[in-house]
Amino acid sequence: MPTQPSSDLQLYTALDSAKIVETVERLTRRIYERFPDSGLYQVSLQLLAQAHQSQERAAYIARPMHWIRLIIGLLIAVVILGFVATIWALTTADIAIQGFSFFEFIQTVEAGINDIIFLGAGIFFLVTVEVRIKRNRALKALNELRAIAHVIDMHQLTKDPDRLISGRSDTRSSPKTTLNAFLLRRYLDYCSE
Repeated sequence: MPTQPSSDLQLYTALDSAKIVETVERLTRRIYERFPDSGLYQVSLQLLAQAHQSQERAAYIARPMHWIRLIIGLLIAVVILGFVATIWALTTADIAIQGFSFFEFIQTVEAGINDIIFLGAGIFFLVTVEVRIKRNRALKALNELRAIAHVIDMHQLTKDPDRLISGRSDTRSSPKTTLNAFLLRRYLDYCSE
């Protein structure tokens, strides 16, 4: 089996925002041409605006947050300098070691190891702040798209193809069927696109 070049593989593993906008524009035009007064057309306009906004938002999220990096770098430097200063102060201080038992030594080593572990965890927390902020922004944008998908699903609720089958009985509360079989299929196709 031949292997694909990495550039071809990139086509199938990454989204191109310009092509997404182009596709949504084409779909919006198609919906307008067939269903100009429908709620689905209004949703497609909102989706198109969201696609344009997503391009800008993706670029914004991808940019490095220099001010956060600077603050985090300064905090890490202060913590490390404080740790080094404490070690230096303890090693240069005139402390009498007489009567320093093995158990006291073990307690001191354990406390030092705990401090190093907590220091590492704190530094890891600080280093990942930027990633967590960006992830939160991306999740908010994703939730907006998910909400639009739910609205599109709601537009399909009254467009059940079984409603076109003759011999069924509607109730007074049943929604009125205004689409023939062809238009209903088109409507549902547009929803799925």
